[in-house]
Amino acid sequence: MKRSSFSKFVLKIVQQEGSPDCIARGAALGLFVGWMFPVGLQTLPVLFLAFVFRANKVLAWMFTCVTNPATIFFVYPVQCYVGSLVLFNPLKISVLKNNFRGLIKAETMQDAWQNFTSLGSCVLVPFFVGGLVFTLITAPLGYWFCYRLASFFRARRELRRKKRMELQGQVEEKQEKEAE
Repeated sequence: MKRSSFSKFVLKIVQQEGSPDCIARGAALGLFVGWMFPVGLQTLPVLFLAFVFRANKVLAWMFTCVTNPATIFFVYPVQCYVGSLVLFNPLKISVLKNNFRGLIKAETMQDAWQNFTSLGSCVLVPFFVGGLVFTLITAPLGYWFCYRLASFFRARRELRRKKRMELQGQVEEKQEKEAE
């Protein structure tokens, strides 16, 4: 039976080393960096923050993938639009599409970064404000979800281990009685 991608992702989360708090901090930091830093500039900040906050580095890096080269063409305009709404200066989606067209057509990451920085403050400020909005929503949820998930699966694993030990003890007792 094949596992779904979501099941594999959940399994990856619960199999990470560290306490549930460490795992959850990694997820929250990854979401923070994923929304607040442009793609291509996420790895170093997330690893640095994971080291400083003693978070799970693998999960921190995995959760930055909330924004990735495949999703930024949808996510970044929405993020900028939300940021512009918060700033009470709504941008039109058509304007955002035109501004992000250069990012879409960029052939290298360097070209994409140059196009991103050339967007100007009318788009970059809403980008970071929108990123902050998404961070404030997703990072606490990611922390809570991963903490609960890791705690649940570890408690379940411990319960299974105790049952195995009890069964093993019962089998050993039965073998000792039979041997007498």
